[in-house]
Amino acid sequence: CYECDKCDLLYENTIKAVKKLKLKCEIERITDPDKISEMKLPMIPAFIVDADLKFKGKVPSVEMIVEILKRLC
Repeated sequence: CYECDKCDLLYENTIKAVKKLKLKCEIERITDPDKISEMKLPMIPAFIVDADLKFKGKVPSVEMIVEILKRLC
């Protein structure tokens, strides 16, 4: 990943949000530059749920991720 610190934090926040909601889901962290390019992401880090881009270029807080996931469940 090009911006490892931000990507690390997004991954950690996502895990915390999923645990907080007691969800059983798959979290995929994509770090391969070719895969990121294939996905045509405008910025990284990116937070995508079911192929829908929710955040790009910033790290949402655990609370923000919880709110997004609540709306989807």
